[in-house]
Amino acid sequence: MGTGQRPVKEEKDAKISWEHIFQAIPEPAFILDTEHNIITANKAAVTALGARSKDVLTGTKCYTHVHGTFSPPPDCPLEALKNAGCKGTTSAEMRAFGGLYSISCTAVAGERGVEGIVHIATDITKAKAAEEGLRAEEEIPVYIVGITDEDFFERAVAEDKLRRI
Repeated sequence: MGTGQRPVKEEKDAKISWEHIFQAIPEPAFILDTEHNIITANKAAVTALGARSKDVLTGTKCYTHVHGTFSPPPDCPLEALKNAGCKGTTSAEMRAFGGLYSISCTAVAGERGVEGIVHIATDITKAKAAEEGLRAEEEIPVYIVGITDEDFFERAVAEDKLRRI
């Protein structure tokens, strides 16, 4: 192998390795441009959107698939990232893919500025439901404090009478 082929092979190996890692992300993930166009999508995103392949998604607007809209939603993290000069990471909780997701967008800087946006959607539906359940449980003792057994009995009798009417 000549010396001129080594950088080409290393670059090809790095690209294959990057693609393998990207596809292994268990959450729906996209690489977008700054105009919301999908450059590529991982397997989880293709599955979540019910698409036949990532090629069907490539070149289309992310919000048409993820949010079912013709423009970015008001709390779009990509729009927030653009407003912040494409620096850092932005995130927002949004309804997507039939659940509640934490959507994060991170700019990938290159020699020519922003080369892409990494958009990852993490399902937080169950975590939020559990959080709401805990919050509801925390409120119960506040309601019960101060009620005597006699008050409780009288209220139960009154409610029972109302149900029989």
